[in-house]
Amino acid sequence: MRIILILFIFVPIVAFSQFDFYKKGDTLTVLANNGLILRESHSVNSKNLMQLKFGDKVSVIDTLYYGDYIDERQGSWIHVRAKDKTGFMFSGYLTNLKIPKHFQTKQNCLRYDQFEEILTLNTGNLIGEGERKFNSFWEKSKGYSNWKVYDDGTIIQHLFGYEFEDLIVHSYNFNMFDILNLLDNYLQNLPTNCKGLHKYEVKVKKNNGLDIESIECFDLRFSAKIIGGQVVIQSNIYEL
Repeated sequence: MRIILILFIFVPIVAFSQFDFYKKGDTLTVLANNGLILRESHSVNSKNLMQLKFGDKVSVIDTLYYGDYIDERQGSWIHVRAKDKTGFMFSGYLTNLKIPKHFQTKQNCLRYDQFEEILTLNTGNLIGEGERKFNSFWEKSKGYSNWKVYDDGTIIQHLFGYEFEDLIVHSYNFNMFDILNLLDNYLQNLPTNCKGLHKYEVKVKKNNGLDIESIECFDLRFSAKIIGGQVVIQSNIYEL
């Protein structure tokens, strides 16, 4: 009986972890702005075998777990193959999301253009859709929402109101470190004229010193938070 109870206690922790447990043969993508080092062993002090750049692919060799906490990211050292070498890489800068080979050109300083493209590649099959109207909380006007539900648990809403349009996403496919890494990369590569007009301060809130509870970039009007094990993302599409 004690063994059964212990299993029930620990399963939710794994299910709602903010970093993934990968399988042998999985292909992962590097999401580190300045590149990610392949090391000889599972330590930042071990020998540097090679450095991969943002967007490079690696393949998981095995699923041995070596937990670590680096750059405010909770993760693990994963045994991987990168090109013609094998070694260890830190999962805090890796993702199993599908990432576009070529991101679209970034023009608008007030919206995260790439996110819709990334989202399209990382949803399941559509199983339902509809529309509902609502009263706006901040204006004496009506708004409405177009929503879609997918078989992987993703819910996507487009909210339309008085001179605004927002994208709201509920997803199990993203984790908070994916969001932080993708957002950092987008902001780093914004045109110079955008950076001259806005600060783009990224605020990260943690609930226990390890797990990220929320991420917000007000100038970009982009945010993410954990609700019920899902990552809930809000991204501005249009605002007058």
